[in-house]
Amino acid sequence: MAAVAVFMLMGVEECRAQKYPERRITRQGNKAYDKGDYSAAEVNYRKALAENKTLWEADFNLGNAAYKQERYDEAAKTWGRVAQDSLRSDAEKAEAFYNIGNALFSERKWQEAIDSYKQSLRLVPDNTECKFNLAYAQKMLQEQQNQEQQQQNDQNQENQDQNQDQNQDQNNDQNQDQKDKGDDSRDQQNKDQEPEGDNKDDKQNDQKQPPKEQPQGGQQPQQQPRMSQQQAEQMLQAIQGEEDKTRDKLDKQKAVAVGRSGKNW
Repeated sequence: MAAVAVFMLMGVEECRAQKYPERRITRQGNKAYDKGDYSAAEVNYRKALAENKTLWEADFNLGNAAYKQERYDEAAKTWGRVAQDSLRSDAEKAEAFYNIGNALFSERKWQEAIDSYKQSLRLVPDNTECKFNLAYAQKMLQEQQNQEQQQQNDQNQENQDQNQDQNQDQNNDQNQDQKDKGDDSRDQQNKDQEPEGDNKDDKQNDQKQPPKEQPQGGQQPQQQPRMSQQQAEQMLQAIQGEEDKTRDKLDKQKAVAVGRSGKNW
């Protein structure tokens, strides 16, 4: 990337330096700048501006000194004052916009740098270095956008993978819960059926058990044979006959007793 433009006071300006001390101080700042002593150059430019704050050459080169000391934001602001000066020519403004673009480029502010380079080229279209820096800044901006897009895609993919994992875990948990519930239900059914099985086994065991022994000396009741109807009628007749005999006997006894009493009713 091309170095920033620097305005130097020469020719007629050297004669005026004796009359105008701010110009002499500005020249001292330029000498320090050429030697790479940017801090000393900055001090002289500020002294010159203290004598005459409208001395745009000192203001412009103050931006250069700040840029060399990597204070890019301060440099851009300083050049911005020059670019907005209505008394400056298009070439001077173009140089200011070009330098602003370089400061923004150094801060990786690609879009803002592009805008400044375009401003410079509108004023001086044939600035080759500005065209090169513009293309370079556009390339860097595109790479940044591609990287951000890739990061966004990676983040989206990561989120999608996490969601899939969470859904899979939830499905596994639900399936396990359903399985556990099914197992619990079967266990409960088995428990409910166990008493019946036990009773059935108990009943079967009772049926298989031998009869309890009778107390010693006891006798088992004998089942009576069933009599026929004829046998039953004969038994009833016999009983009736015995009753008739008994009644006749009692009647005779009553008659003897009445005769003995002497009473005649």
